[in-house]
Amino acid sequence: MERYSFRSRGIGLEQGSCFVCGQPQPPSLLPNICAVVNVSERERVIKMFDYKARAHASRNDQVIVCACKDHERSLEYLHVLSKISMLTKADVNASKVAPYV
Repeated sequence: MERYSFRSRGIGLEQGSCFVCGQPQPPSLLPNICAVVNVSERERVIKMFDYKARAHASRNDQVIVCACKDHERSLEYLHVLSKISMLTKADVNASKVAPYV
């Protein structure tokens, strides 16, 4: 299983869509993670989130992942997982359900 560098810079607020349910929340701000990734892996990291993550507008080495209020615990779980610095698709999938089990 492929592992990618994904280091969360912390949880903030951003406009976007939820990485769990895809629900867009404009114009309100959603909790988000801005994670540092390898530039060469950025598109693969976005794909790992089923394209529900996006590239940072001005930083090539960062990816933004948002969550709606219903899935904020999933984002917090993903933030904790990112502390290991390497992330897999299985980790992303686990973060969508593990906080609710």
